[in-house]
Amino acid sequence: MIKVKWSENEVVLLLDLFYRLNGKAISLDLPEVIELSARLNRLADKEKIIKDEKFRNPVGIPMKLQNIRYVITDGQEGLSGASQLDYQVCKKYENRLDELFQHVKKKTDSLT
Repeated sequence: MIKVKWSENEVVLLLDLFYRLNGKAISLDLPEVIELSARLNRLADKEKIIKDEKFRNPVGIPMKLQNIRYVITDGQEGLSGASQLDYQVCKKYENRLDELFQHVKKKTDSLT
């Protein structure tokens, strides 16, 4: 398995999905999870990142979303494996969701 650290742009896309799911149960078969996985893989291909079949797959996306949930809920819910970058991105967009959504729209347009 090839380990690739999450980038700030990837965590921003995760945070966006977390808020768009609005409390919906997070599972690997959600269309939004599958689409984000595909989008992150396209981004990695565009950036020529060396990866394997497990890279940002639909199994890993819900786990990373649970790390985001942990940060957002101050450790009350989710998985405690959040990275320093997860904390930084969540803090950056805390109370600035409009800015988050605008940022993601620009990034999404460039990935399609």
